[in-house]
Formats: sequence, structure tokens, C-alpha cells
Amino acid sequence: MKISQNAMLAALQDFQDLNYSTQHASLYESFLVSKWLNARKNESNGNEVAISLADVNEAVDSIFVLGGSYTLGRLYPFRYKWLSARDSGRRTVWNNTTRGGTKLAASIYKIGGDRGERDIRHGLEANAAAIVGQTIGNREQIFPRWTSLVCLILRNYDFNATSSWGEARNELKTQLGLSEEELATITRDDYDPNPLVADEEWNVDRLPSALAPTEHHVRRDALPPAEKRRRSPVVDVAIDTRTERMLKHAVKNFPFIILVGPPGTGKSTLIKWIVEEVRAKPEEFGFDSEFSPSLMWSTPDESWSTFELVGGYTPNSGGELVWSPGVLLSAIAEGKWLILDETNRADMDRIMGPLLTWLSEQDVEIGKTRPIDGKSIVLGWTDTPYNAVETSQDNEPVHYGTGMFWRMFGTYNPQDALRVFRFGMALSRRFVIIPVPAVTSGQFEEILNSSFTNINDHLASKISGLYSAHLEDQRSILGPAVFLRMARYLDTMDADELDDEDTEQILAEAYIMNAGKYLASYDAHTIESLKTRVISDDNIFDDTQWGWILSQREIIL
Repeated sequence: MKISQNAMLAALQDFQDLNYSTQHASLYESFLVSKWLNARKNESNGNEVAISLADVNEAVDSIFVLGGSYTLGRLYPFRYKWLSARDSGRRTVWNNTTRGGTKLAASIYKIGGDRGERDIRHGLEANAAAIVGQTIGNREQIFPRWTSLVCLILRNYDFNATSSWGEARNELKTQLGLSEEELATITRDDYDPNPLVADEEWNVDRLPSALAPTEHHVRRDALPPAEKRRRSPVVDVAIDTRTERMLKHAVKNFPFIILVGPPGTGKSTLIKWIVEEVRAKPEEFGFDSEFSPSLMWSTPDESWSTFELVGGYTPNSGGELVWSPGVLLSAIAEGKWLILDETNRADMDRIMGPLLTWLSEQDVEIGKTRPIDGKSIVLGWTDTPYNAVETSQDNEPVHYGTGMFWRMFGTYNPQDALRVFRFGMALSRRFVIIPVPAVTSGQFEEILNSSFTNINDHLASKISGLYSAHLEDQRSILGPAVFLRMARYLDTMDADELDDEDTEQILAEAYIMNAGKYLASYDAHTIESLKTRVISDDNIFDDTQWGWILSQREIIL
């Protein structure tokens, strides 16, 4: 029998609560991989045999790839995130233990080779477990339960129906070649009250949502074919299943929709995508089979007033003041869906104040055709699918009727709201709000790997590390687009022919070019916290390159 589902869920919850720094998580992972390999390889004359990349990949698959139906089946337990199972040993263990430098994961290995560096291929130090215990204990203050390690390593082991936790502990030590002292050093002596085996056996496909990877569908950037050809490569964007469901139902049922999320999460691209979905399958959204929406895009800014959105008076060719429609009325008249990108760049509370009644799907007078003796202009609704504009005897539009098939979208960056404008409650409640979160680190790696196949592993891992470093603090979260633009810059470089210093310089250039405007907006505390993650935790930049980045930030400020 496999271990019980409840025992495994308790173990996963235990891992989720740890949330080690990247370097400490990699240290623990590397130790487990090496012990797993040493326990399975024949030793000659007391010396550990050579370890290859293929060996590391095999060990990572066996220890950390939980598999099942999930695309992201590789568990990164000590930070509790999910990665792509494909080649994950190279990206998360091999690179951290074979590239020299000061990576913490290499500290448990012997020194050797021409360069005299610690390397997984040189074998573990005799006191490797003590190094792990002391290093993590000093920083993280907590270890996983030994029963959690049992569940992770022995999740596919065939136990007897009467097997006990004590027997499982002994089997764990055998599987990893651990002494009792080593096991006690890297785990905490906390007992899982769940039975080791039970009728409901462990099944990865029955993970509750709180412990399971959040799957994302990858959607192509919905640009016209000619534009796609001009952009190389085409970058994918990811949308999780719940966001997709909310967006589809919102388009089907509501006229006013706002997508809210950090910069670079692909909000504008998702609008293009959902429009393409409507064009391809209009009946699934409640539209006529021949319906095909066209779009009018506009980006508000702080200079906007009601004039730009709704309209106002301008002189005609004869010098007479007459009503001139804004982008909203123009979109309705032309039958186009209106997209207000970066909506909070303008003070929409003030601009849309006169439209609150209309936003509640009622008619409202918005002006007159002329300042003196003009006819009333009404913005309202029709009982038909399509927009309709009524004109006066003078052929002047006097009633803009919004049809049931018409939609208005907005995009909104909550980080920008700290510096630009917020939506008030009266305005916000008239829109359907769709949160667009930044994808997880594992999902970002999926997009990066599928979009930029020419970038070597070393650079790819550093770009992913930068993404993760920003993701860890609500004040610095950026979506994938920012870092994918970095990858586009680096994709043109032959990084294999560059030395480490050149590579770090180019990476720093790509970072400041694409993330610099956001770095310039962060306060001192956010910058210092980001520095700790980028330098101390993840070893992405050294002090020299970080100093250069900050000097460029001062120019952008």
C-alpha cells in the first residue's frame, strides 16, 4: 500500500509553511539529491562515484516530481512552488552545484578540480548534514518534520497494511543513506498524527486547491498576423483557469469590465485574446453567429477630462460652437467595443461622474448640440443587440443608444494607483472587476522556456530568479512581460561565448532597460529588500552590478 492521502497532505502543508529563501531551499534540495544518488550507486574503495547531469535529473524526478495530470508536476518543497518537470534537475540542482561562485548549495561538497571549487561531482563533505542543519537552523529557524520527509521520499513505496511510522523512518534512512544523527539534524522531531497507511492512498490528482499547482493555459498574443511577423519571437501569455472563466462569463453577461493586475501581467493581451474568442465562437457568448466585434483603443492620461471621453464643444468651419463627440460616443456610433488601456492614468472618478446613471444602464443627458438653443444629447440604451444613433432634422446625433452586444473594457494597475488615480467605490461597483495575478515562478519558467529556446540555462535561471525576487514582495510584483522583454534582449546574445562578467553586465543592462522605470518608483525600503533577495538570497547580481543598476535608477528618477 502507498502512504495515506491524509499523511501526504499533512506533509505538503508542513512544507508549504516553511518558505525558505531560494538559497536555503536549494541547499536542502541538493543535499537530498546527493544522498539519494549515493545510496543507489555502488561505491568503490570507500569513494563516492562520479555524478552526471543525467544522474541529477533522475534523482530530481524521483524525489520532487509528483507528476499526475498537472503540467507543473515538479514540487519545490522548501519554498512550496511548482515548476515544470522537464529538465528541472539541470535548472535547480545541477546549475547551483556545478558553476562555482558562492552559491550556498555548493557549500556541502568537497573541493576539487582544476579550479579548486566545491562541486557536486566531487562528492559530499563528511559533515554535509551538519552544514545543512547549522546553516538552515541559523537562518530559517525551522525544519520539516521527519514524517514529512518520509512522505516525500517514500510516497510511492509499497508499505504493508500494518506498517508503522517507525518502520517508515528506518526505510527513509536506508533510501537516503542517512544515519540517525543526520536525520535528526535536518528534520524536527514532530510526529504526524495521521496513520501512515489507510484505505485512501496517496493520489496527486486529488490535491486540494490550496496545495495543488495553479494551472495556467498559455494563450498566444492576439495580434494581427502582420504584426506577429514583425515581432520575433511571439511571446505567450498565461491565464489561470479561474481568471479565464471569470473573463468569459463577464464578457457574456456584463457591458463594463476592468482587468486589474500588476504591470506586465498581460491584461491588454488578454483583452485581445478574449475578443478573438468571441470572433471565433460568438454564439458561446450569447451573440449572433455573425457577430464579430471590432475595437477602438484609447489610453487616457492625466490631462483627460470629460471632453476626451464623452465630448464637448468645438468650433465648426463657420466658427460656431457645436458638439464634438469623445471616444466613448465615437465608439458607440461606429459600433466598436471601447478599450481604455491604463484607465487609472486619468481621473476617472471626475471624468465619468456625469455617466454614473448611464453606467447603471439608464439614459442620461450629456449635453446639447449647441450651447444656445441646441437639442439635448442623450446617452442611453437600446432593447436590441446593436447600437443605434438617432439624429435630429439637422442630422445631428441626439441619442446614442448602446446595444446589448456592446462592451467597454478597462485595464488598471494597482501599483500605479499609488501614484496616479484610484477608482472610487461608486464608479468601481458599476464595473465587473477581473483580477489578473502575476503567474507563479514555475509558470513563468514555462513561458520563458517555450518562448525563448536559444537562451542558455544559466541566463534563463537568472531571469527566472529576478522574476521570483520581484514576486516575493507585494510592493515590487511585476508580471511576466517585463522579464520576457529582458529575454528578448538577451536572446540576440551568444552568451556561451561570453565570460561571467560580460554575462552579468548584459543581464544588468536588460534589467535596467525593462524594469528600470519600476525600480525608480520603489521606496528605499523596497529597494533594500529587493537587493537582499537579488544578491544575498539568489546570487543573481554581485555588489558591483547592483551598484551600477542603482546608479542608472538615479538617472531615471
